[in-house]
Formats: sequence, C-alpha cells, structure tokens
Amino acid sequence: MSNSKMPSRFSKQVPLSNQAIDLLPVYHTCDGFDARSHVERREIQTTDVCEVFGETITYFFYGRPAFKYAVDNDATTDLALYPVCFVMNLEKLGALKRIFPFDTGALFHNRLKRYFHRKNTVLDFELAPDTSRIKDVIFHFFGDTKNYINPTRADREYAVEDFESVSYSKMIESHVRTEADERRVTIELHADSVVSLTKASLQAIILPTQLRGSKLYSEFIDTNGIQAQCYDIEVWNPALSFGQVSAAAKRFTLSNGYFK
Repeated sequence: MSNSKMPSRFSKQVPLSNQAIDLLPVYHTCDGFDARSHVERREIQTTDVCEVFGETITYFFYGRPAFKYAVDNDATTDLALYPVCFVMNLEKLGALKRIFPFDTGALFHNRLKRYFHRKNTVLDFELAPDTSRIKDVIFHFFGDTKNYINPTRADREYAVEDFESVSYSKMIESHVRTEADERRVTIELHADSVVSLTKASLQAIILPTQLRGSKLYSEFIDTNGIQAQCYDIEVWNPALSFGQVSAAAKRFTLSNGYFK
C-alpha cells in the first residue's frame, strides 16, 4: 500500500491546535524471543513484512503498550513467549513514516466495522509523520493527555459531513461489545525497519522478573542507564501478561511525573 500524496480525509478534519502538550513515551512490544535479538544488536530490527502496507515497519503505540501479538492460550513458563516492551522517547526516536489515530490492522481486518463506513480505508486516516499531529489529535478528540489515557472524548462538536471524525469521536467512549480492544483509541506510529536503542532514545524496558536478573539484560540495562519495570509471571499464560505490561507502563509514567 503506497502513501497518499494528498492529505487524508481525517487529516484535513483535524485542525492545527498549536497546543503545548508534553509528549508521552511510545511503546514497542514483542515476545521474549525477538526481544533477545533486539537487546543483542542494540536495535529493534523488524523483518516481517506488514500485511497492510506490504513493507517492513517498526510499529510503536503512543502513550500505552497496546500491541498484542498472537500467542497460544496454553499454560507455559517459556520466557521466549512472554512480552517484553521497549519504552522509547518519541523526540529521540528518529524520522517517522506515518501516524494513524488507531491500530491500522484493526481497520484492515474489519474489527472497526461497527464504527466506520464500509468504504473507509486505512489511507483515509493517515496523518503527516510530524509529532505535532499527535498533539492535534489529542487536543481535538480528547481535550488533554489525561483524557487520552483514560480515554474520555472531548466535549466538542464536529461537522456533520466529517464522517470519519464523528465516528472516531463516538468510538472513543463506545461500550459496545466488539473484538477491537484499546488499540482502537491508541495512536499508531510507523518507523523504519531498524530503530536504534540508545541512551537517548530508550527510557525503560518492561520485562518478566526472571529476565531482569540475566547477564544479557542486566548489562543492557546498566550500560544504558534505563529503568526496568518488571512483572511477575503468576499465571502461566503469556496471553494474560499484556495486562501486566500495561500496569507496569502506567507505573513508569506515574513515577516519572507524566501525569500531575
């Protein structure tokens, strides 16, 4: 899927806010097997071709670790299957390719069909790869950062013909049962297939407690001077650990004063 040369419908509906909003960290989640390679190389290196865009993309989610990879719902203590999350400084991440207001895979796989018109495509929602557009989306649809994290939509009216904006706003607070989870209200960012893990760009890592004590991770954490947020594997199911990662991410943001 190629980039659209013209601004998308959604992009044209989101005005420039010029609001001073402190940027939150961005999160890249993978399983322990891939995380080991990233730590060894000191870079996140994506090899899989994205089925939506037909290219290798490193995905990040803004403000919360919303990504969940497919994993069997079987009992196991195999650490290679448990999530590890890299917490990155958006302003030190490097050039972005694209920004979207939600998980593009959800729309591509029709998980958002309750909210958007059947003819809406992913490219209808593409935003310029400029971090100021993240601020614009947050102010226009949520009002402020706290409401984005909650999430709670802004008390704002949208032009009746701006179908994308009206639907997105309603989706924020929708309590309808659907297969689309919190990724539907989490801003998605696309970076190059290789993203360096440096002292400047990497803020923290979220990982199972057992991995924290290993030589590989201890040296990585100490060398980069980053924070380690650990979670315990109390229920032997990797699929249930994504909630643990989210809780650890919230502890990180609170302890570092992102929400005052």
